[in-house]
Amino acid sequence: MAYYQDLISTLHAFMHHRLEHHFGKREDAPNTDAFQVPEKKDHPLSDFIKSGKLSGEEQLTLCLALVPYIHPDLYTGLIRQFLPQGGDLPIFGAAKAKNARGIIPTGETAQFLAAGTDVEERLNVLKLMRTSRLVREGILFLEHVPDGEPEMSGKLVLEKEYVDLFLT
Repeated sequence: MAYYQDLISTLHAFMHHRLEHHFGKREDAPNTDAFQVPEKKDHPLSDFIKSGKLSGEEQLTLCLALVPYIHPDLYTGLIRQFLPQGGDLPIFGAAKAKNARGIIPTGETAQFLAAGTDVEERLNVLKLMRTSRLVREGILFLEHVPDGEPEMSGKLVLEKEYVDLFLT
């Protein structure tokens, strides 16, 4: 269990840094290339990341999709720190779940966390969501959205087989 706590802490720190930057409380943006999931010998998630030589951006995206299974309040709790009176943060993306009480990250969430409001970098995340090994092999995908809605507004979904592999 300590491994997942470290994973959540790593993702929380990165997201907090991005939100501080977005709200003008920090000048430096977080570096997606430096994002690293904690390593642990003989752990399926750590082994998968290491053997697949996943980039920081891919690791971040994978973690975004996995975290609702282990900490469903991470995203809402963090946003609440920056918007204590409530309100929307459309640039963050995310979608309400049908049954779960938390929010589910979307492609827009990955874009915001990896790139903030930098349009060129956001387009790079769009490219990643089309070309990454994670997507090509069906490990991670964006849920289909209704015609006319932005592709990146689809929920970021981790294939159930991989959820089970990483968590059980």
